[in-house]
Amino acid sequence: MRDALRHARKQLELADVWKLMQAPIDEDGLPLLGTLASAVAGDQRQRAILTWILDPNRLRSVGLGEAEAAAREASILLWFGLQYPGVAGVTIEKAAALEEAAAGRVVQMLRAEIEDPTIGRCKVCGSRTAPWASLCDRCFMARGYKTGRR
Repeated sequence: MRDALRHARKQLELADVWKLMQAPIDEDGLPLLGTLASAVAGDQRQRAILTWILDPNRLRSVGLGEAEAAAREASILLWFGLQYPGVAGVTIEKAAALEEAAAGRVVQMLRAEIEDPTIGRCKVCGSRTAPWASLCDRCFMARGYKTGRR
């Protein structure tokens, strides 16, 4: 958060620093927290970033990990929208729409995995593999890898 503010050449009141430190985030959310802190401090450039983050359409073709990350971002943005209504265009309605889109994408990706599993399948030929392997033995050997067996 401090680096984002320094980069934007902005400062926050102590009350805002304290409030932002109460945000429901983990380490993965720190970049978003920096963006939000800069927005609270008046950095207008953050509005464009937050507009993109809040756009549910960006989730149409993302993978499961990105959809899950968007759901975590939506949670932070819901909190922010309650604490700072309308700052940098963040509203609870937009955050809720992002959360709904992220949840929908996660469900879609999980349903697709259940119907046609890729876990436990070779990414080259599609044959069955151990759940932790991305290649079957035949494709692994065809690529010139050695198994380490004697």
